[in-house]
Amino acid sequence: MSSTSLYNKYPPHSHFGGKRVLNAGCGFSKYPAKNVVNLDAFKTCEPDVQWDLNKTPLPFKDNEFDLILANHLMEHLENWWECFSEFARILKPGGRLEIWVPGSGSDSELGYRDHVKIINHCSFYGVHGTTRGAGNAWAKEQDKKGKYVSRLKYTQTCRRPENNLWFRLLPSPLKLWATKHLRNVILEEGHIFEKMKEGEE
Repeated sequence: MSSTSLYNKYPPHSHFGGKRVLNAGCGFSKYPAKNVVNLDAFKTCEPDVQWDLNKTPLPFKDNEFDLILANHLMEHLENWWECFSEFARILKPGGRLEIWVPGSGSDSELGYRDHVKIINHCSFYGVHGTTRGAGNAWAKEQDKKGKYVSRLKYTQTCRRPENNLWFRLLPSPLKLWATKHLRNVILEEGHIFEKMKEGEE
């Protein structure tokens, strides 16, 4: 599947300090640096690797990437948890996984026909730093299966910019324009993870 084609999370010519980066579901928002793998399901995006992320396992080795960007991707995937687990497998210990999705309560969560899942902070139960009632039998069984995701640590939730002072201070016409044309920026949440080293869980 393809993520948003509107914008990059980092400046387009970023080299990421030479780190190995997977830009998953890149759409048309690619990074040309040689250390970045731009992956998408659609040939029209001209990705470095053409792959449908609904198909797992992913075609990468364990511990291959320092940074994985999933910019408005997960809401497009029927099997998003399997893909998330694969991201945990291919991320290096100490590496960072950034997942950006439509913000909770936003009309774009399921409003677009290609959005098939709602992803929010509750969706990531099973990674280090998340909790769920000890009496939940389903959750206990999932813990036993979490070979890779149990090594991810939930480090940060980034809330949507519309709640920030800088956005509230913009003139009304600019806020309206931004909300209409940059809705994935204005109405989004980021979920940031770090892969712990073995024994840190």
